[in-house]
Amino acid sequence: MDGWYRLLADQITPKLLETYTYASQTEELPSSCYNAIITLILKDGKDPYSCESYRPISLINTDTKILAKVLANRLIKVITSFIHPDQTGFMPHKTTSINLRRLYTHIQLAHQCQTAGAVASLDITKAFNWQYLWKVLEKIGCGPMFISWVKLLYKKPVAQVRVNNTLSEVFELKRGTRQGCPLSPLIFALAIEPQAAKIRQTPMVKGIKIGNLEEKVALYADDVLLFLADTNLSLQTALEILEKFGRLSGLWLNKTKSVLFPLGSSVAGDNPPALSLVSRFRYLGIIVTTDPSLYTNENLEPILAKFKSVTPHWNKLPLTLWGRVNLFKMLYLPKFLYPLWNLPIYITNQFFKKLNSELISFIWANKAPRIAWLTLTAPKEKGGLALPHLQDYYFAAQLSYIHNWFNPDRSNSLTALHAAIMGSLEAIRNLPYRRQADLPPLPEVLTTPRKAWVKLQTKVLTPLSQLSGKSPLWRNSNLPHMRRLVDFQYWPQLGIRHLDDLLVENCFASLELKVKLNGPNIQFFRYLQLRHAFHSQFGSYQLSPTLLSWEARLWALDPTKLVSQLYSIIQASHPAPFNKAKRKWLATVPSLDEDQWDETTDNLYDFLISLRDRMIQFKMIHQIYVTPLKLKAMGKLERSKCVKCNMAEAGFLHLIWDCPKVLTYWTEVTHYIEEHLSLPGIRSPEVCLLGIIDELIPLQKSRTLLRSLVFYAKKVVIMKWMSPIPPTIQQWIELINGTLPLIRLTYNARGVPEKFEKIWEPWLDANPSISLPDD
Repeated sequence: MDGWYRLLADQITPKLLETYTYASQTEELPSSCYNAIITLILKDGKDPYSCESYRPISLINTDTKILAKVLANRLIKVITSFIHPDQTGFMPHKTTSINLRRLYTHIQLAHQCQTAGAVASLDITKAFNWQYLWKVLEKIGCGPMFISWVKLLYKKPVAQVRVNNTLSEVFELKRGTRQGCPLSPLIFALAIEPQAAKIRQTPMVKGIKIGNLEEKVALYADDVLLFLADTNLSLQTALEILEKFGRLSGLWLNKTKSVLFPLGSSVAGDNPPALSLVSRFRYLGIIVTTDPSLYTNENLEPILAKFKSVTPHWNKLPLTLWGRVNLFKMLYLPKFLYPLWNLPIYITNQFFKKLNSELISFIWANKAPRIAWLTLTAPKEKGGLALPHLQDYYFAAQLSYIHNWFNPDRSNSLTALHAAIMGSLEAIRNLPYRRQADLPPLPEVLTTPRKAWVKLQTKVLTPLSQLSGKSPLWRNSNLPHMRRLVDFQYWPQLGIRHLDDLLVENCFASLELKVKLNGPNIQFFRYLQLRHAFHSQFGSYQLSPTLLSWEARLWALDPTKLVSQLYSIIQASHPAPFNKAKRKWLATVPSLDEDQWDETTDNLYDFLISLRDRMIQFKMIHQIYVTPLKLKAMGKLERSKCVKCNMAEAGFLHLIWDCPKVLTYWTEVTHYIEEHLSLPGIRSPEVCLLGIIDELIPLQKSRTLLRSLVFYAKKVVIMKWMSPIPPTIQQWIELINGTLPLIRLTYNARGVPEKFEKIWEPWLDANPSISLPDD
């Protein structure tokens, strides 16, 4: 919610409560709470001259949004009791991927099994009338008080449309909900649910059967899919239901925009279907085709082509390397992430090589790269620039689907569909642990996450034969001796299904097995057979199965931030760039220990405001700067002499520290720090170059000041890097004084102006002539 409300919550909350209480008593909100400004957003690929091509988003009074959010928070706790799992739009723990993967599962199964069937993608137009909504709320059991609050929001809303910064005349809203209201998605889900329920309950609408499961409907808010076994009677019956529903509710089907998508090579039905047949349509932002292998060409290649077309213009911008990384993350990363997350097929390295090539060309402005790819993509805390590694994200996204295999949600329609394909929830749970030879033919929606699992095992050099404690014991070709057990079904019936079930403290259970099974009698001869098979399989009664880091995360119940956490785990499998940097610095500071290095890396960027300054710090810690020694090795210089002192073998350490003229400068800087600022003036690489000062200075504000001062001292050296003119202390003072106004403005913008005064007070006292902006 608006930051102003958060900042003044203690003062505003009582007044809001008074306002809402009075509104409830008078059955009317203040007139300002009913006003909205509608902004029009053009839909992708639509005609800009058609009104229907725009999505209206309402800018609503914040007081109204707070009330609507309170009502939504109450409704969300119980809404799944009224809404079928087929509806995923804005439901708790539901995403667009559920509907998309259901759709692709049916497409891939139709290709595998050569079956007929079709999917109707329906376009819902108009808006429901409010009298219908009140009846729905009453029918599901909402109390009169809750309904009265909802009616309060809908009593007399008005709006204006903003076009080209011009507002239209005020007009009344008499039906539907406002996009932008926190309560609207839940209200709409309740309003459309009777339509979906009627279709599910009508036998004449024949859905697609998978085992004992019949799939008929998938909804994401008003994006409706019908899964149909035939396109005559089933489709016609469904359309009749929709027409009747439209007369009652006000929600009508737009037949001109609704389409019929065949799943197989043919469509079941004798007569021409009532909707237009298509082989390609857009659903939830994804282009769906009859051939799933075209997913990359339809959904990822166009984004890559667009990115390639804008980079020549972006290359003209005066951006640092880090600035280019951030530009990509802001404007194009979200465009790539969504289709990568929803990928229903496995894509090879070829696409990512092409993508990375374009990305590297942009990051380096078509110049030769000077930093390794894994350094660019490593997290900042590991020494990288956090450039997105999109292939790792793809693996993380695919692995995230395994979470629901391990922790099946019975209210998830996708789980029910995949359980019907595999035969049981247990079969889904065991899928990642089985060899390909043990599996029946499956749709790629199921095999792709498993391939990502296997690929990641190979990537982090984990032996594929290494068994997890979650590995299934039965029908597992990785455990041939367990497969040879006669009548092995005896043990699953007792709950012995996975390797962990046989172990107590990494040892084959003896009497503990009965306790573990909560007391059922175990036939002793069967126990001996099981123990013999275990020993034959592993050569011992002791076993220490492993649970890999991403595996443990997938078994955890909490799905929050799952993809980002899996991405971090995958990133951690790459070598940390800081390790290589540390080896370089050990040549300079042999006494550098692990704690000191951690202090350096933990405090590398926090005190720096400017992105350019952070980039300088990055290049310094990794010793990336070009030196005469490097240029000679590259064949670009005949000699490697320092241009300041004319000494040979001028490498990184010489230019930043050992050069006599630079060392004189460092002496003057440390003397100034000690004499004028009363801080330790120790002239050493540990303090001046690496900022290792925690043991020298107890106060955090003094640590921040000293780290800032020595950084700007390094910056002056780098500004004179290949110049014959050495840096001077006056240049250092002028650089800091020129930067302080921007630093102060930043602290003011963050709402902590007093922090600037605490940190920089000694410097301001020593330099009273500095001109700083007013608060």
